[in-house]
Amino acid sequence: MIESGFSKIGFHPDVWMGIFAPAGTPPAIVDKLNREVNAVLKSAELAPVLKRYAYEAMVTTPAEFATFYASQLRKWPPVLIAAGLKPQ
Repeated sequence: MIESGFSKIGFHPDVWMGIFAPAGTPPAIVDKLNREVNAVLKSAELAPVLKRYAYEAMVTTPAEFATFYASQLRKWPPVLIAAGLKPQ
């Protein structure tokens, strides 16, 4: 990617997954889901599976994930434009 010129625009590819709830989901439900998912991500049973596939669990609060997600929404449009990609 560096040889292709993408380093100039800050291209650092990464893959992530997140869990989203519909807009208007009560905060108590979002918080409970977050606690349960984080507990699984921190569990000893999941650790070897994540390691096998070189995944790193990102244990966050809903607010931290919202900030991360917003940063991703800002990050990728310039990369797509620089690559000459256009929406269909």
